[in-house]
Amino acid sequence: MGFAIPSNDVVNVINQLEKDGKVTRPALGITMVDLSAVSTQQQEQVLKIPTSVTNGVIVTNVQAATPAEKAGLKQYDVITKIDDTEVSSGVELQTALYKKKVGDSVKVTYYRGSEEKTATVELTIDQSSLKQNNSNE
Repeated sequence: MGFAIPSNDVVNVINQLEKDGKVTRPALGITMVDLSAVSTQQQEQVLKIPTSVTNGVIVTNVQAATPAEKAGLKQYDVITKIDDTEVSSGVELQTALYKKKVGDSVKVTYYRGSEEKTATVELTIDQSSLKQNNSNE
């Protein structure tokens, strides 16, 4: 088994390490699961999203006191876009966020039930990168 890391991500990490001695990644303040991992029946009964929505990520938890909570995102919202970039998986959502910086604002397009909504979210520091940086000090 193998995996690949996009070269742009590697360059960004190296530049941050050289400049700051650590890697700081932006985050919304949510945990998520790919929409494709949930059965059509659950999508209809629990999420109640339109059948035309086939890609996105489901918000499984909104962390307290985060930009996502302040912007009004809730459990079971289905995020379909970050700015104008469609997201069909958690990896794609993270890739879109990693092109931004902590403090940048992004437009999040999502479904809550059958209604498409948007929210502007200011990105915060990914807490997992903070924990990792602190353990390396």
